[in-house]
Amino acid sequence: MDELLTKLTAAAAAARSLAAEAERELAAGRKELHRQALARRADLLASLHGEVAAAIARLPPSLAPSVDRALRAISDEAAEARAIGSVWYMSILLAGAGRGEPDELDGVIAALKGDAG
Repeated sequence: MDELLTKLTAAAAAARSLAAEAERELAAGRKELHRQALARRADLLASLHGEVAAAIARLPPSLAPSVDRALRAISDEAAEARAIGSVWYMSILLAGAGRGEPDELDGVIAALKGDAG
């Protein structure tokens, strides 16, 4: 479970960093750089489930299905946003991010930490 937590925590930090970069670019009026940062964030999230699938399979049977569903949903939504190419859709991935509330990925991390503790 430690490997999964490490990977998810790193992905969450990278996603927050890319969201902040996108906001800075938008504030500076650099719309194309804003779009590129959001696209990189969407790509990161789209690949997340695949990158951690083996670690999910090693979770206890009582936990693995819910973690798998949650991370697959995050990745699927990000892949859809990227395929459509919508800046708005890419900007709302992990909707809780930046609003002072946990987002979907932070929720998975918190659930895993609670189960580990």
